Parts: sequence; C-alpha cells; structure tokens
Amino acid sequence: MKHQLLYIIISIVCFVACQRDDDSRGAAIVRVGDEVLYQEDLAKNIPAHLSTNDSTLYAEDYVKKWIVSRMLMRKAEDNLSSEQRDFSQEIEDYRISLTLYRYKNALLQEKMDTVVSVEEIENYYKDYQQNFVLNGNIVKAVYVKVPVEVANQEQLKKWCSDGEDGLSALEGYAHQYAKRFDYFNHQWVYFEEVMKRIPMEIENERQFLKKNKFIESSDNEYYYLLFVVDYRMKGDISPQEFMVDKIKNLILNKRKLTFLKNLEEEVYQDGLKNRVIKIFNHK
Repeated sequence: MKHQLLYIIISIVCFVACQRDDDSRGAAIVRVGDEVLYQEDLAKNIPAHLSTNDSTLYAEDYVKKWIVSRMLMRKAEDNLSSEQRDFSQEIEDYRISLTLYRYKNALLQEKMDTVVSVEEIENYYKDYQQNFVLNGNIVKAVYVKVPVEVANQEQLKKWCSDGEDGLSALEGYAHQYAKRFDYFNHQWVYFEEVMKRIPMEIENERQFLKKNKFIESSDNEYYYLLFVVDYRMKGDISPQEFMVDKIKNLILNKRKLTFLKNLEEEVYQDGLKNRVIKIFNHK
C-alpha cells in the first residue's frame, strides 16, 4: 500500500510540474470517508521551486498529514458532544475582532498624524529622561582598518586628533588605502558592536574607556585603530540624540492610544445620540 501511494505521488508530482495552470482537479489521490484529496489540491500546496525529488518527499508528507488530520477529525466528531463541536460564538468573536483590527488600522493610516517634531522629541526627553538609562556603553568614534604594509600608525593617530581638518585628511587617505573606514563622530553607537571589528578582548569596558582614547590592534594583514571621541557608560542617562527613534515610537504609540480611545468614545456617543444604542434599565 505504501509503495502504491508513493508511485501515485510521484506521478502526481509530474502532473503538478506539467499542469500547474490546468483548471482540472485531476484524479483522486486518497479518500477518507466522504472527503477526497485531488491532484489539484496537492498541486496548490507544493512549492514551485522544489526539485523533483524534494517535491516527491514534500508531497508524500503532505498526503500523510492530510490523511491523519481527517482521521483525527472523524474521531473528534464521534467523541465530542454537539456543544463541544459548536464554534459559532468563537468564529463570530474572531470575525468581529479581525474586522475591528483592520478598520482601526485603516483609520490610523488615513487620519492619525505621524509627524513628530524636534520640539516634541526634546520636550518628551526632558520630561522622561530618567527612563532612558543606557543598557550598554556607547561611543562616538572613528574606526579605520588598514593593510599593515601601508599603515603609518603615528600619522593616523595624529589625523584623528587634529579636528575636522585631520579627519578630512584621514578620510582621503582611507578612501585610497583603507579596507574599512567608519566615521561615528556625529552619532552614538554601542561600544560592544564597534569592538567586534577589532581583534582584541577587553575585560572591563568601563575602565578601558576611561583610560584609552586610542584603541589599537593588528594581525598579520591589518592594523586596526579606533579613536574614541566621546563615550557614555552603562547606567548613565542616554544622550537625547541616541534615543530619537525610540522617543518617536513612544510619542506615536501614545498618540495612537489617544486616537483609538477618542474613536471609541465618539462612536459610543454617536450611538446614543442617534438612538442606535438602547440601554435597558432593570430594577
């Protein structure tokens, strides 16, 4: 029986490959009670990108699961009471929930203001900055990775220390010689993420950052240099610019909750006004 089913599945895979655009339901594959699985049903569920061998394995597994699910369904219908098999209320609750979800989302996209001004961000940060505690060390830094044979270490460090003019010269040099150059001088990044680019281990980041402005390392191929322009420690209050995206999301989420609350109150009052709602008073 198993070999017969496998032979049928292989022939169906060939049917699927050749007849994907055919409207015919094709031959029956298997019947469980009054339910029948046809070639078309199987064809719709086999991914088009699979090889013939993978399609055969996938189809065999699908047919087996289809049979088992229908057999379990027969057992469930035989053993559950009519009340246990009545899902009308759950289905209606889900229909209402899904309809409301889609409607509210459509209203939010259409009518809610999603523009967050710089002033709003600044005010939110001032009001709630105690909530923005850093969960890791962050830095503003300059990172360069240069082949060892062209790395003038002292010149690279001098450029890093010479302000905008020096950094401009470093950038020109990096474009010509560096394997990688990242300029984090105007944005905060997690120190841990930057250090993944340098082949060295740091046991105590806090003490290391306090004592080192230049972080150097090298291997057989490259010289690595990280110049720390500024830093903030884990547990410190986060700089405002590091929290801009999070603050925007918090403001928009608060705006969304207010919008939905007003919507609910509006439709409630509208229902009362137009006598769509009738509240029965039982005493």
